[in-house]
Amino acid sequence: MKVAIFTNNYLPNPYGVTTSIESFREEFIKNGHTVYVFAPHNKDYKDKDKNIFRYPSIDIQYKIKYPLPIPYSKKVNEIIEKLDFDIIHSQHPNLLGKAAMNWAKKKRVPLVFTWHTIYDKYTHYAPFLPQKLSAKWVIGNSVDYANRADKVIIPTDSVGEIIKKWGVVNREMKKCFRIIIRIRLGKV
Repeated sequence: MKVAIFTNNYLPNPYGVTTSIESFREEFIKNGHTVYVFAPHNKDYKDKDKNIFRYPSIDIQYKIKYPLPIPYSKKVNEIIEKLDFDIIHSQHPNLLGKAAMNWAKKKRVPLVFTWHTIYDKYTHYAPFLPQKLSAKWVIGNSVDYANRADKVIIPTDSVGEIIKKWGVVNREMKKCFRIIIRIRLGKV
């Protein structure tokens, strides 16, 4: 199976999303699958894997310590055009998440979305919008994205309960550890 992972943050950043991606990536590779990662460029890091492709990014360094991707790149798009995927796995509902959704639609492959974060708890990183307004927009945008994905992966049952209350009706919701076990058993 050929898996494309789209993420707004990745190595060398030591955050939970990166850890999750690396867990999935390592398990897929161990089981004979090919994994491509599409992530923002990080000026301080050199990738060791030839299947990691970087989108241009901006390093704003305002309250966050990782670069934000610019979700368009002629060079990356040309690479993606040439690759065949069986599945696209998005880590975020925005920026490269939108690119992932567009590519899944264009290539006619399933889109899997991992809902890593309770996004409304992070709206303080965008101080140019009032908190209530940005929280409402972030929740609505994320719910819409999840409902348009073919499957949603959640880290915990509590995250699943929260996003269901917000309006996620995607019937294909799975917990992370179950997915990893299925990969190890060769059932993915």
